[in-house]
Amino acid sequence: MGILDSINDAINKGASETSRLIEVGKLKTQVGSLNKSRTDLMAALGAVAYDQFRTSKLSLEEFAPIAERIRAVEVEIAQTQKRIDELSTASTGPSVVCPACGTANAMGAKFCVSCGGSLEGVSQQVLCTSCGAPLPPGGKFCVKCGTSVPEPVGGEQAAETAAETKEAQE
Repeated sequence: MGILDSINDAINKGASETSRLIEVGKLKTQVGSLNKSRTDLMAALGAVAYDQFRTSKLSLEEFAPIAERIRAVEVEIAQTQKRIDELSTASTGPSVVCPACGTANAMGAKFCVSCGGSLEGVSQQVLCTSCGAPLPPGGKFCVKCGTSVPEPVGGEQAAETAAETKEAQE
């Protein structure tokens, strides 16, 4: 029954990682939409400024509501980006980093969950579950944040995890 438990664990880890990566993708889409809103509001602010300049009647009263909306959008962008960073560094295990966009993908992934880029032939690197920094082979602690690595990082662990993931996907 041990092999079935291993397969079940691998499937659960893969599902958890996939849902985390999907949430990151959704949040990145939201940031893009918020940036567009900010750009539109800045254009509106510029239009008000130009109209007032053209008529030589400068008044800050018309600027304030637009500026407040811009600030609210910027705060929302910062909060969303913080959540993306938290999710991106909360990797549940070994991952493949997309060379095109830098997103961490589940070990064994063939395409990036964020940009759709091919991950074929990309070196599968283990990242720290706390800060997301690459872990050197055989490392027991993250060199960036000092977090303890539960098991030695190296070829054997990566190969086992990749094999489990591949079995679970088949």
